[in-house]
Amino acid sequence: MPQRPTGELPVPGEDLVVKTSSIDLDAPLADSEFIVKNLELSIDPFLIACMKWTDFPWCYAINSVIAGYSAGVVVRSANEAFQVGDYVCGLGRFEEYSKHDGESAKKHALAVRNQPKATGLPLSNYVGALGLAGHTAYGGLIVGDIKPGQTIFVSGASGAVGQIASQVAKARGLKVVVTAGSEAKCEQLRAAGLDGVINYKTEDVNKRLGELCPEGLDAYFDNVGGQMLDIALVHLKPHSIAIECGMISDLNKEGSYSFKNLNLIIRKSIRLQGFVVNDYYDRELEFIDEVGKLMVEGRVRYTEDTRYGIEAMPQGLIDVLQGNFEGKVVIHINDE
Repeated sequence: MPQRPTGELPVPGEDLVVKTSSIDLDAPLADSEFIVKNLELSIDPFLIACMKWTDFPWCYAINSVIAGYSAGVVVRSANEAFQVGDYVCGLGRFEEYSKHDGESAKKHALAVRNQPKATGLPLSNYVGALGLAGHTAYGGLIVGDIKPGQTIFVSGASGAVGQIASQVAKARGLKVVVTAGSEAKCEQLRAAGLDGVINYKTEDVNKRLGELCPEGLDAYFDNVGGQMLDIALVHLKPHSIAIECGMISDLNKEGSYSFKNLNLIIRKSIRLQGFVVNDYYDRELEFIDEVGKLMVEGRVRYTEDTRYGIEAMPQGLIDVLQGNFEGKVVIHINDE
């Protein structure tokens, strides 16, 4: 990243540049060092915040390599915790090969994730459904303290987080109503067995929520913010909760949506609760076990939009920010 984006979207070739360098894969390794061949890169909306916001916890330095959630395989190792052949997931650098030592492994939250060898699920799932996005969804459901029989509304339900939040809530016995922005995305969500699917580009969301949830909402899982949150406030019951996971509608824009219904937070004693996935790192293995089992059983379906080659990363991020995707965007950069 040679410079910070100044517009709504990063400019490929200016704000994001793909460069070629070399690594000697046969050079001797110092104690605790290991080399990962990166295979899958996760493209998530928070990457633009890392690029733009200097006060963001994971803000990138100028001229640094972009880092995000990734998965790879250890190809050489002088570290007992990371054996050759182990799958590794974490906040890795977006490059084809990465050399780490014990300290950088901690810094990048790298962890051995050999579950794909047992579950048969593709490794790419472990950077999405069973990675940072899915873990975020799982954490949001903990925040919401959801219970069987309740009604939850999930916006952005075709995205990486929304797919998991909506389907896990359904598997736990909730009535689940969702939004998506194309008929193809809506069809995928209907096929997942959700109770109501609204195309926010062609339907009146406020009207449809009233029709689908006449008794109101117990919880709103917010991936969008802005006008969608404003509408949800109308339908949330007294003493309900809005789980604030993301606000992509404002993330890449200058200025913010002007709310009309914020007073309902007071009038209906609605709780708005924000969170970040770090709040629930101690629940990661619990999350992987529960959601992984649901996926193996076919009770959670997960759609991926796979792009190929590290050169696809800049456009992949732009597409995520503009909603031009059909599932979780993953960049496949190497075969194992």
